[in-house]
Amino acid sequence: MRAVLSAAVALLLAGCSASTGPSADLRVETSKSVYTLPGAGNPAALVEYSVRNTGSAPMALPQCGPTVGALQRREADGEWVTIASGPCAQALAIYAPLVLEPGEAAFGQAYAEVAGRYRIRVDVAEEVGKEFSDYALSSEFTVRWLED
Repeated sequence: MRAVLSAAVALLLAGCSASTGPSADLRVETSKSVYTLPGAGNPAALVEYSVRNTGSAPMALPQCGPTVGALQRREADGEWVTIASGPCAQALAIYAPLVLEPGEAAFGQAYAEVAGRYRIRVDVAEEVGKEFSDYALSSEFTVRWLED
């Protein structure tokens, strides 16, 4: 019984996201907790994610083309390193952000090419024109080779 309860708690926590400050009302969720690298000819795993404003005030997100978040991989020393993010400068994103009204969601995708532990980080500003001084995080997810 204890193993079943532990597994249920682990699954519940895997669906949660983390955030700080005003971004506490911003939920970043990936479509899976484990992604597989298919192999030769198609070496990347497609990671799809959503960003939802669950609060009562609008939030501004940097929007660089179709990207609203950054893919980060956990290194051996425990540090998170940004692998992929939007193609534009952060300064430009301040003046052309994606504004999520309460209840609205945005969707993004990223490609992971190496096995490891990952997360999605989405920067957020309290108001349009302000710096992206806060962020929200998805839960960690795993990318592994098909044969693992």
